[in-house]
Amino acid sequence: MSPERRLGVCAVVHAADRADALAARLARLQRALGRPLAVRVGVAASSPLQADAVAAKFAEAGLSVDDCRRVDDTYFDFSAYGEAAQAFDAASMSGMVFVNDTLVAKHDSPHLLRQFASRVREADALHAAFPMLVGPYRQSEFSVGDGRNDEFVSTFLFHLNASGVAVLRDLVPELAGAKAALEAGQLHAPGLQDELLRLCSVHALQVRHRYLPGDIGRLACKLATAYVERRLSQQVRAQGLVWYVAGGMLGRLLVPLQLALGRVLRPSRGGPSR
Repeated sequence: MSPERRLGVCAVVHAADRADALAARLARLQRALGRPLAVRVGVAASSPLQADAVAAKFAEAGLSVDDCRRVDDTYFDFSAYGEAAQAFDAASMSGMVFVNDTLVAKHDSPHLLRQFASRVREADALHAAFPMLVGPYRQSEFSVGDGRNDEFVSTFLFHLNASGVAVLRDLVPELAGAKAALEAGQLHAPGLQDELLRLCSVHALQVRHRYLPGDIGRLACKLATAYVERRLSQQVRAQGLVWYVAGGMLGRLLVPLQLALGRVLRPSRGGPSR
């Protein structure tokens, strides 16, 4: 009998005061799934943390750390996500969870994590050959084109099966093209989707206050990640299945309540805005 394939994790750490909490949440996820996780930790290049210290925190939480290193964060979490997708071994892994440390700050919800664990366990048991994406439900505040990009999975926490990881791997090269187009203010570029470029140009109005007025390049990198985030849901939906977490009425009521309570009850966790 061949050994059971492992479930991988790509965890990205930016803020110095979030590593312990992120390790604790992943340990909780591991217990809920009832199987060991093979963890790959990326410490953002802009972070003050040292990779060895972060690896020790994850090991202390009871996690098996296969790799922990400093990673480029030009495209924020997607730089590390792309590296993990490229290194993914479909022969030994059934899928991969991708997560960044905002899970323990603005997205810290016990209900969300429980629901995510349940959906990942069920999706993994299907052994589907088609791509599957599991993650938190998001709905855009504005609609473009035929509306196919209105609903998507938020990529602070998501799971892809082996076929889904291949979809992400193929999309990562689009980051550079999207960044160049958005930095130049182009709403049409060869190989890119016009409606998503329009969406991202409007999204810029929501996030540009986080960046220095002259830092157009960094803002364009952020917008490029929003482009690929929606492309991921779009492509998996077209080829396979997107399974939303906490998208029902209970989730839409309970998760925001838990997030609000968390902001009041816990010490503030800082770090870069993303």
